Amino acid sequence: MLAVAGALVPGVSWAAPAAPAAPSGWGSGAALAVPAVPVGVTTAPASQPSNPVGAPASAQRSASPQGALSSQAVAGSGQGEIPWNTYTSVRLHDALVAKVNLATGNLLLAATDLDLAAVGQRLQLTRSFNSTASPSGPLGHGWFAGFDRYLVSSATSVVAYGQSGEAVTFGANADGTYQVATGYDVSLTHNAGGTWTLLHRKDGTKETYNASGSLASITDRNGDAVNVAQHTDTNGSITGFRATDARSGRWIDLTATGTNTWKATDSTGRTVSYAFSGPDSAQVLTVTDTENHPTVYAYDSSHRVVKATTPEGRATAFTYDSGNRVTSVTRITTAGGSTGLTTLYAYSASNGSAGTTTVTDPAGHNTIYTHDGSGQSTSVEDALHHSRSTTWDASHNQATATDALGVGTTPGNTTTFGWSGNNPTSAKLPLGATALLGGYAARGGAQLPATLTDPQGNQTTYSYDDSGNLTQAKDTTTGGSAAHLDYTYNPATPTCGGFQGQRCSATDQGGNTTTFAYDTQGNLTTVTPPAPLGKTTITYDSAGRPASVTDGRGLKTTYEYDKHDRPTVVDTPNSRVELDYDTDGNLTQRHDAAGISNFKYDPLGRETWRKLTTGDESALCYDAAGNVDEYSDPSGTITYGYDDANRLTSLTEPGGAKTTYDYDSNNHRKNTTFPGGAKQDTTFDNDGRPTSITATSGTGTVLSKLAYTYTTGAGGSDGTKTATRTDNAGNKTTYAYTTLGRLTRAVETNTSGTRTAGWLYCYDNAGNLTTTNTTATSASTCTGQTATYGYNAASELTTANGSTAGWSYDGAGNETGAASPAGARSAETWSEFTQLAGITTGGTHLDAAYAGTDSGERTRLGTTDFANTALGVAAIQSGTTLTGMIREPSGTLTGMTRSGATYHYLTDAQGSVTTVVNSAGQQVDAYTYTPYGTARTTTESVAQPWRYTGAYLDPTGLYKLGARYYDPALGRFTQPDPSGRETNAYAYTAGDPVNHTDPNGLENSPLEYVNFALGTVGAVAGIVGLVATSPVVIGVSAGIGGAIGIALAVEGAACLFSENC
Repeated sequence: MLAVAGALVPGVSWAAPAAPAAPSGWGSGAALAVPAVPVGVTTAPASQPSNPVGAPASAQRSASPQGALSSQAVAGSGQGEIPWNTYTSVRLHDALVAKVNLATGNLLLAATDLDLAAVGQRLQLTRSFNSTASPSGPLGHGWFAGFDRYLVSSATSVVAYGQSGEAVTFGANADGTYQVATGYDVSLTHNAGGTWTLLHRKDGTKETYNASGSLASITDRNGDAVNVAQHTDTNGSITGFRATDARSGRWIDLTATGTNTWKATDSTGRTVSYAFSGPDSAQVLTVTDTENHPTVYAYDSSHRVVKATTPEGRATAFTYDSGNRVTSVTRITTAGGSTGLTTLYAYSASNGSAGTTTVTDPAGHNTIYTHDGSGQSTSVEDALHHSRSTTWDASHNQATATDALGVGTTPGNTTTFGWSGNNPTSAKLPLGATALLGGYAARGGAQLPATLTDPQGNQTTYSYDDSGNLTQAKDTTTGGSAAHLDYTYNPATPTCGGFQGQRCSATDQGGNTTTFAYDTQGNLTTVTPPAPLGKTTITYDSAGRPASVTDGRGLKTTYEYDKHDRPTVVDTPNSRVELDYDTDGNLTQRHDAAGISNFKYDPLGRETWRKLTTGDESALCYDAAGNVDEYSDPSGTITYGYDDANRLTSLTEPGGAKTTYDYDSNNHRKNTTFPGGAKQDTTFDNDGRPTSITATSGTGTVLSKLAYTYTTGAGGSDGTKTATRTDNAGNKTTYAYTTLGRLTRAVETNTSGTRTAGWLYCYDNAGNLTTTNTTATSASTCTGQTATYGYNAASELTTANGSTAGWSYDGAGNETGAASPAGARSAETWSEFTQLAGITTGGTHLDAAYAGTDSGERTRLGTTDFANTALGVAAIQSGTTLTGMIREPSGTLTGMTRSGATYHYLTDAQGSVTTVVNSAGQQVDAYTYTPYGTARTTTESVAQPWRYTGAYLDPTGLYKLGARYYDPALGRFTQPDPSGRETNAYAYTAGDPVNHTDPNGLENSPLEYVNFALGTVGAVAGIVGLVATSPVVIGVSAGIGGAIGIALAVEGAACLFSENC
């Protein structure tokens, strides 16, 4: 991946040029020790000799001068990545993962040794090891390089060995053509000249093979080709290859350098070396990476990998049965030892037969996977005997998925999927919510849909050019907005530099256009957003990584990387940040203007300890199953408990007070009981959506009771959006939405049906909130409404009620002044890393400081200091008042401590804090909000800042949402989206604050239950595939999102009209 995108990885965000934080009153405790790693209760069995001895076999392949496919297949059919099989996986280091196929028992080791940016596709040197079988290749027994893929033939079929060694079979027809490979949606054509073309119909990628079956090129649907030339020795055996991206000219070359050594080199001069040993010198013993650090493999007499040791010395051991199926994976926890955390695999049937695989984790918990003879998982039973089942069609497509809520002979709730061949056409949730895809046609070799109909009945229509690039996404719902996003691309003779198929422009729903320009290697060099924003320019190093980005303010940021593409230096004119890593790629030190932060990791590569710039320390301890068992910081130690399905069941605070959790069989949390007896109970419908949330005090008094209903779709069918919310006083809020999924009206009525409150929200075509009316009734519409707010072409809010007074922005689109109803803001300044550095509200000026180049880790605002650990904000100190946060291992906020007292949070379906209780379970605070998050009622006896969606409310009236600040009175952020993912760079949750949140300020996310519904519908219905096959830079977001946004946008992050953007 582009290393710049690594800035979005927790703990790897680049540090900020800010003044050091004030000394912390939090860090007066003793230093924390690095926790030990438990061993667990399982032990690895001994490996059984392979039958037949010697598998997995592998040998150098001949270049076959006869010009015909070899008729001898070396490998079987259970290896590699099989789409319809289920895997468990562990990451050994940042470029090596181990996966176990739960049907075949195959161990797949997948490594990426070199990675270069290219124009339309990545240029990567990958290799994989398969234990059960492997196609032949020059890297020795069991190993296969991605560019070594090839074809072999039999009397009835042709088999293609893919990138990870998987065997893809094409049955021969009587007329000489070949059938589409079942489950892969890949077709094979034998060309007139004797060559072969393999077409991936999901994205239009074509692989061309020569007459002998060797890979010759990989070409994307826009014509970007990676050409592969095999090296051969005097005997005709293949001894390596050179893969060259035709457009950028970057290349990777693998060749033998001696009897027992090979070397890979890329066009930047980086090298990876391979040393062989064992029988016939055909086992990869050591792979020395681009930083000269070795990964070492050990083998048994059957050529199976029995241990892999990373450059940092972290070791993982494997054992096998006689069929070369994995029987255990042990993460060794003692330096130089052989014991550790062992996961066991037990099989009830021979390979290729229907049966069960029992996976026992190191804590002794069993999960049983049942599969059919094709390796399709038909049911999964967890350690608590909750079972989920799946059915499949003849093409290995998932037909149904049934949840774990079945009782006895009564099945659980079933989600149903529809297919036309290998094209997804529908997904229907248990209560009927249905998404539809239709109108498939071939464009650039890819099968692409013409329409998407969401569960509300709203329709989006997609148009493409002849290469399959998305040219328009349009709301075509009857009576809808007709809003559309439009894109243009380079023709055969490029008009914006670069090459054919690269995007030249993106026009948002408001008709505002961002243009893109490229250099002769196809690198994106200029992004020109609508005025008044300044253009962004990017330069690149020889590996295609951004070397510098000059933003719309004219400020230049430069980047340096190690030879593994990890960012090591981020430099601006007045700031420098340095990042250090261990040899496995874990961040160990961050040095910025605030000081030095340090991190340590256990033998499994998990964070166990960190030291902040203030000297404060935190530590994480894990149980044998891998759950966080203890979390420690200067406030003390929190202990967590889990059930046999690894669900959190208890949280014990430093003083001994305990919170407990209970779940239904689908793992929905149905009950939380806090110290003092206060409770939060949640009920769910068959789609997994909350229907009621009840908060009670320690004495059983109802503090809050919320009931939810959901929308109906076309023809009265079930929808997926919240239709009503009713509180314990009987006040019902009814919601209405536009055909683009935006909230347009919310009206509250009491038990008598009398209107008690109402909100009308109107938007322009670009998604900007133009009108907010707090006198709305159920009959209110946006027709004839006078706009409250006005915007320029860059979606900057520039007028309120016709006045421009108080509104201003810098060249990158950051707000520098605002006449907001939440309170006027002025003197807003931004750091060179685009962090809010200063702000004046209510006559008070506050300066802010951060760790990292985004705003995610704020360390100070005014005179308030923040301590950030692996779980999030852990402590807040304002003057002499210290507030400690109590969090679940996921980071979810549970409570706070202050002045010796403890308080706990109860929330609604959005995660907004509705009630705060003390340690006796008595209510001390209560809150209600408008749909966009403005405080409606606030009752506080204990002041605390966590409010709407669980976010931190600043004294400025802005919410701190991860990387950005949110103004609930305006329904928008104060700076553009840094990730470049949103259709509108400023809008909060794309106009749907009822069903979506944005906790990190980077991407509008459906609520958990909406995500389940829409994620199931959207992902299975192919929305993700649609986006992935047509990289989209949306509106102006990428133009003003900075380097990170540029990197992500170029990679293809996108959001169309789909509700699950």
